[in-house]
Amino acid sequence: SKVLTTFITDYGRFCFKRLPFGISSAPEHYQKRVNQALEGLSGVINHTDDILVWGSTIEEHDERFRAVLRRLAEKGFTLNRDKCAFGVKEVEFLGHRITSEGVFPDLKKIKAIVSMPPPSDVSRVRSFVDMVIYLGRFIPGLATELKPLFDLLKTESEFQWGDEQERAFCRVKEILTTAPMLAHFDKSRATVVSADSSSYGLGAVLRQVGDDGNLHPIAYASRTLSKSEKGYAQIEKEALAMVWACERFEYFILGLPIKVETDHKPLLSIMKSKNVDELSPRLQRIRMRMMRYTYEIFHTPGKELIAADTLSRNPLPETGTGEFDVEVDAQVSLIVQNIPVSDFKLNEIFEAQMSDHICSEVRKYCSTGCPSKEKLEGALKPYHQYRDEIAVADGLVMKGIQLIIPQCMQIEILQKIHTGHLGITKCRSRAKESVSWPGISTQIQQLVDKFPEIARLECQTASCVINYCKSIFARHGIPKEVRSDNGPQFEPLKTIAFQDFARDYGFRHITSSPIYPQSNGFIEAMVKVVKSGMKKNADTAKLLLEYRATPLANGYSPAELLMSRKLRTTLPTAHSNLQPKVVSKEGLNSTEEIRRDNQKRNYDRHHGARKQEELQPGEVVWITDKRTWGPFVQSSSPGFTRR
Repeated sequence: SKVLTTFITDYGRFCFKRLPFGISSAPEHYQKRVNQALEGLSGVINHTDDILVWGSTIEEHDERFRAVLRRLAEKGFTLNRDKCAFGVKEVEFLGHRITSEGVFPDLKKIKAIVSMPPPSDVSRVRSFVDMVIYLGRFIPGLATELKPLFDLLKTESEFQWGDEQERAFCRVKEILTTAPMLAHFDKSRATVVSADSSSYGLGAVLRQVGDDGNLHPIAYASRTLSKSEKGYAQIEKEALAMVWACERFEYFILGLPIKVETDHKPLLSIMKSKNVDELSPRLQRIRMRMMRYTYEIFHTPGKELIAADTLSRNPLPETGTGEFDVEVDAQVSLIVQNIPVSDFKLNEIFEAQMSDHICSEVRKYCSTGCPSKEKLEGALKPYHQYRDEIAVADGLVMKGIQLIIPQCMQIEILQKIHTGHLGITKCRSRAKESVSWPGISTQIQQLVDKFPEIARLECQTASCVINYCKSIFARHGIPKEVRSDNGPQFEPLKTIAFQDFARDYGFRHITSSPIYPQSNGFIEAMVKVVKSGMKKNADTAKLLLEYRATPLANGYSPAELLMSRKLRTTLPTAHSNLQPKVVSKEGLNSTEEIRRDNQKRNYDRHHGARKQEELQPGEVVWITDKRTWGPFVQSSSPGFTRR
């Protein structure tokens, strides 16, 4: 850029040959060049033109120092001997006094603060507070002493320096003169991050195990909650404190195994064993942000988590809009996107929640904390056991990913759950995916038990079955196998239409054992369910939609198994529930095998079944039939393959 900075004088036109003072980007360019020059060297760090070289022994120090000198000479750097200090055990660097024992605040900076006169206006108060906050990592609970000064910085406050402010001003000066030492960070030592939250702030402490076996502080941190964060559920605040603490100390802990300490016991299962898709949108986001750290979370009673708890209750104010504020805005935006606001039902539920007394109280407890069960009124007591799962997302009260339905809408939602008339278990599974309220399981049982089971026979011709199969194949593709019973539509002795169809389309046709419907039990049960549903529901398309969206015994709905996603139905649900998710075939096959084995074992025990030898083609067998009595010959014909 020297061409762009050319200047004209009485003696002609000139341009810079070296980077001059006064260029706004000069510090960044200089820092980059020094970083490049020292790249790859051990035991050296720099900030602009301040270079610090260290070693655990004199020999190691000297070796590293010679390497730095050689590298600087190669890159054309010149050192000012008068500004160099060699072989010292204590050094002042970036406002800190670094010794072999640990890190202290710079005495010169403390002296400058101690010698400051009482502020005469808000700007001078802010300057004093900013200088003290710079040293806040050394002093736990510093914000407690600064509170009278913080009050003066509020926009609605009138500047008035009184006795309370004077005492705080003098007390802070006294504390700074006795600031404790912070230990050096050692990546080989066990590291613990303690985090805690209060209704208005977050606090964190980074500690390591020392030679004496005790935990020694490395750094302290605290901050206030934003307006939107104050509305979080308590468990979300605790999770936020944990991820904020890890991100605040990321320079130290990233890539290292650490322990995270919290006094909120429900957080353990949420961050360790609970499935991500079962969490509220905010907790999902926090859980994903924690995935880049190698951590083990454990519980410590609040009375033992003193430092982090104190910092959270006396947080330092945020100065300006930092990177974390941008992250919070992005997180809130993500939550809004996870709820499909275009769905008119969600707006209706929101309005019903706002007008419902119970939902309003639950919403209030999300931000203020839930009292003990004894202090709750009768209708609110059932929510106490879910207090750590309930949160407010985009104005909607939710239990995890389930919408909490107010009383005025519960009957309507129950009717939608039971649209397909699919039985108690399946209706409960459907409800569990999207909605919740106390007693929903019992209400579903009472509703479903009112409907009898009815069956009705439909079309039986081969051409009807073939045409329907063709429409299925056109949507989903041709299967490898088609299984059926031994109805007249499929018997090759009565009609060859279905056999020709199987040959033309290239699939294998397998029939169940003759006169033994149990061998095709799944299809028989399915036919019974569909017939029963069609009898109760004139809308066949909606019946199919509800069945395909209802979880089976393996936990997945037919739509998830076929299309790797859930279907949107008349029940309101979070948008995140409809995102594609591939089903693990290994886990599914294992679950199905266990379920089938248990089912077979129960059936055999109930009916006294005995294991028999495998029949061979041509072997004479006897079977019971209402119309006739054997003997019969086991055929090897492909059309009668037994399964």
